[in-house]
Amino acid sequence: MNLPLFKTRWERSVTRPNAFPALGRLGAAAPARVAESQRQGFGGAPPPSAMPRFGDLLRPLADAQPAGEVTVSGPDTSGTVTWTFKNPALRVGSWVLQRGATKNGTPFEDYVFGQSFNAVYLFNPAQFGTALLRSIPEPLPERGTDNNTAPMGVVASPAGRSICFIFTLGPGQTWSMREGGFSNGLRPVSPVLVPVNVSSPFPQTFCYAWRPEQCQGYNQQAGSALPCPPNPWTIQSLLFSTAKQIPVLVADRITEGACP
Repeated sequence: MNLPLFKTRWERSVTRPNAFPALGRLGAAAPARVAESQRQGFGGAPPPSAMPRFGDLLRPLADAQPAGEVTVSGPDTSGTVTWTFKNPALRVGSWVLQRGATKNGTPFEDYVFGQSFNAVYLFNPAQFGTALLRSIPEPLPERGTDNNTAPMGVVASPAGRSICFIFTLGPGQTWSMREGGFSNGLRPVSPVLVPVNVSSPFPQTFCYAWRPEQCQGYNQQAGSALPCPPNPWTIQSLLFSTAKQIPVLVADRITEGACP
């Protein structure tokens, strides 16, 4: 089954369906884990006897994240690039991917991978295989580059809150995934992994007022008709943070608490 690719914001042509590789389904595993915990009567949390002390949870979260490495190859003839991430450290790390693009050599503004079309990604898990993180992220499973996909999370930086992909790698792990939309002279440039920390080990409720380009914009570019979420939309996610002022391509409006 051929499924849509995650895409860069700037692509304007309609991508051929046969150019889309199958994507993994990280999001499919999460509901099963939550359901099992709920059957145990703990609403998604492990039994009290199995839970570490709150201070023990927060201590590793406060540690500085290790430096990660990222390279990119392509685009190929279908406009697809391959991102390869590596954690050279001896401990687990989590990052977001910041990168820019040029068109025929002219720079475009840079942004963080996942920001531009997060609404359509999250509302269509069967197509994109992603979901918001609601528990401490574990190293990404390896399903093969054509099937790999990453979860998403709410990230707070000095520039504000946004929703983007979270890449968590174990010690020495290398992991790759595809991104489409680099056609008509578009090229990715200057990729960098920005470390993020979990602010709390428990998910928070947010009201997300997304912008039309974050869902209808994808459909227009891809020639698809994927459904869009309600607007505003009540979501639950871990809150990640970074001291770096990461660029915000689309100004996400994410406030604490459920939508009215």
